[in-house]
Amino acid sequence: MAWIGSSPNQTAQRTDGVRTGTAVHADQKTAGVKIRADLTDVELNDIVEMIDACMKLDGGNIDAQVPLNGNNFDEVGNAAARDEFASAGQIADGALIYAGTSAGTDTITATLSPAITAYVAGQRYHFKAGGTNAGAATVNFNTVGAKDIKKGAAGSTALAAGDITIGGMYTVEYDGTNMQLLNPGTQNVTITAAGAALLDDADAGAQRTTLGIDATDDVTFGSLTCANASGVEGGQLNLAKPASGTSIAGTNVIVDIAVNSLRVFEDGGGFRGMVFDLTTMSNGAASVGFHSGIVASQATMEAGSNIAVPVAPGRQHFHPSAAKAWANINFPAGVPTIDAGYNVSSVADGGVGICQINYTNFFSSALYAPLVSNYLSATGLAHVASFTSGNVTVHSRNTGGTLQDPFGVMLAAFGDL
Repeated sequence: MAWIGSSPNQTAQRTDGVRTGTAVHADQKTAGVKIRADLTDVELNDIVEMIDACMKLDGGNIDAQVPLNGNNFDEVGNAAARDEFASAGQIADGALIYAGTSAGTDTITATLSPAITAYVAGQRYHFKAGGTNAGAATVNFNTVGAKDIKKGAAGSTALAAGDITIGGMYTVEYDGTNMQLLNPGTQNVTITAAGAALLDDADAGAQRTTLGIDATDDVTFGSLTCANASGVEGGQLNLAKPASGTSIAGTNVIVDIAVNSLRVFEDGGGFRGMVFDLTTMSNGAASVGFHSGIVASQATMEAGSNIAVPVAPGRQHFHPSAAKAWANINFPAGVPTIDAGYNVSSVADGGVGICQINYTNFFSSALYAPLVSNYLSATGLAHVASFTSGNVTVHSRNTGGTLQDPFGVMLAAFGDL
């Protein structure tokens, strides 16, 4: 038996079938055994058996997996061909899939080492760009063949200018047809209709640059403000109306952000947004809600027919039944002075018995109804002498018809702002 012990921990031994050890021939001489063919054959056959159990350098006698008994190859060199062992260092360094600096801009070439001979779906390679692309581009590794470089979620969008910039590090993966660029310089951004109108055209260029959106993408941005707008209390983001053809109607979309609260709703007819509140109100009461609704717009209020939408305090005055302006004017020492009022900015003294009341927000036209009267005067009367969309002139007269300063004048004006 040439081997002793159990695999994989066997050792070789010499034997002639009778004597065993390192002095088999000496033991034969001592025993008076002359050279015998049968004993020599046993010994030589054992040596042949042991040699056959070893691997040839050319691997010619290997016909099965070769176990290493938990051991590793050491001092492994870097692979120079695809059918050679790769060292752990090559793999850790990404040397097998990094092509170094490429050549070209729109027709890109790069070299991998060891060289590839064909593309296989799922292959992923890296390269450092040697130029900046001006548009659609191809890449060719090791002259295997040029493949179109695509981008986007579906991997079907041609590159835009600047998707690859000189000095940048890029990764492509073969999908069986094209090389998909996994990290283009300009990203495909999907934005909802409301989000697309978030910023106005004046800021579009800067925002596209900031967000990495190509200037040819069909996205329009605008101003983003946080203000108390349209009479609705609280900080708001007022967004322009989305482009026509979207499912959102009305004139403005309002996103109202409070503590632990986000409300999104349409400020016009037809669209009901979602509202979720989890916040503490100013009076200390907790408010938790999830509902849908809209706030009546100016147009809805002026129509005066919708009974399904809530009215914000800052919009109720747009209803036809509400006074659009009112004033209580006193005449101390004959000078008209506004004691109280709404939507009146000033009053001008036009002489004895004459005052002009100016509005803060003008009426939409002169087709409105200003109503005036004197007070604290039993013998006088007031009447509208003239009016425009921005003011009304009031005359006060005594019973004889002569202009006379009254104790005071009261105004209420109805119409459309």
